[in-house]
Amino acid sequence: ALLEAEIVTEVITVNRTEILSVPQMEYCVLGVYSWRSEMLWIVDLENLLGYPPNIEKEQASILHATSYTVLVLQLNGQSLGLVVPSVKDIVEQDWDTLQPPSLELFAKDIQPFLQGYFTENNQHILMLLKATEIIKNF
Repeated sequence: ALLEAEIVTEVITVNRTEILSVPQMEYCVLGVYSWRSEMLWIVDLENLLGYPPNIEKEQASILHATSYTVLVLQLNGQSLGLVVPSVKDIVEQDWDTLQPPSLELFAKDIQPFLQGYFTENNQHILMLLKATEIIKNF
């Protein structure tokens, strides 16, 4: 998935023991983390988007990890930490090729967080996420 680079403040590695669990939170919220003297909500992005656990990844899943790769998003004075499997590259996309979200391609649960998608060589689909909706959710 893609996010607009302007809202990603930094990529950090967070030790699992440094995240304070908060009872009765949504399933995708891992807890809060002290970041630059403020409390940063830490959210599992794959879980938020409704992706089921991958059997091959189960041993290395978010729940069993000792540390997480976290994208720190900042938008309109709000901050949020998104746990992601990895960060690959900064890629430039042609905005003219952005396709609108489609119910045929994407589950209903993803739609509120999806701005659209790009196709890469007519093979791979790259989702562009709406950071405003993700942050607003928390």
